Amino acid sequence: MTGENRATCAAEAAIRITTAMMSSEIARDLAQKGEEARNYALVAFGGAGPTHANHIADDAGIASVLVPLTPSTFCALGAILANVKRDFVSSHFLRLADGAPALAALARDFDSLEQTASRWIGSEGDILGSNRYEVSADMRYVGQAFELPVQLPDALRRAPEATALTELFHQAHEKVYSFRDPSSDTEIVAERLRVVGEIPPISLPLLPAGVPATTPPTTRSLFLDGSHIGAAVYQRDDLRGGQVLEGPAIVEQEDTTTAVLPGWSATVDEIGNLLIARCERSP
Repeated sequence: MTGENRATCAAEAAIRITTAMMSSEIARDLAQKGEEARNYALVAFGGAGPTHANHIADDAGIASVLVPLTPSTFCALGAILANVKRDFVSSHFLRLADGAPALAALARDFDSLEQTASRWIGSEGDILGSNRYEVSADMRYVGQAFELPVQLPDALRRAPEATALTELFHQAHEKVYSFRDPSSDTEIVAERLRVVGEIPPISLPLLPAGVPATTPPTTRSLFLDGSHIGAAVYQRDDLRGGQVLEGPAIVEQEDTTTAVLPGWSATVDEIGNLLIARCERSP
């Protein structure tokens, strides 16, 4: 084996080890949540993500890979389009068994949090659209050393009712711990309100559809699984909506390079995303 071949094999071995480590972490996290990898898509962004993503998806059993049109600015785009949020908390201890005084105090706490949140969101500028509020209470059985966050509907937030609040906590406790204790009283240790300022949606430009009016892709040697194979090389700017690229293939652009493995194909959607998925096998 020549020195060049040894270096190539060593590089591929390094990629295999890195892929195995990453896919094992994905498998562990999904297993902890009881989820199947095949039910998910891997989103690849940044400079190195699209180059490595198909390897990880293949090793982890993930069904597909989504490569945005401009991977290097994907995080920045998400930050621009994300809604503005901020949480406000009141640490007011209330026992529902105390009846009307506790319920009235709970309503006042939420009203005070909303007023504070409203002033803050109003100072964030005219770019925001409509606002909404999401409320929850940290609740527990009397004597417990831990509490659970319980989401409250708006009607219950404005007019608290002990039986309904207790039932919501019973449901949350049963979901997490598989049992409820209806004989125990319930208490609230904190009230939470989140204000969400919605960013108006933007329209992304559509790619022209149809066959690209460009020269056919070139071919490059790709070292994979210990041997060299021919891979078609495409330019991202030349792709058209609905176009399908059969692997092995390479898609080049200014900020990254996307690899499509054998047995996989990449479909270009109407806004330029690449959806890489396993090729369907004939029965």
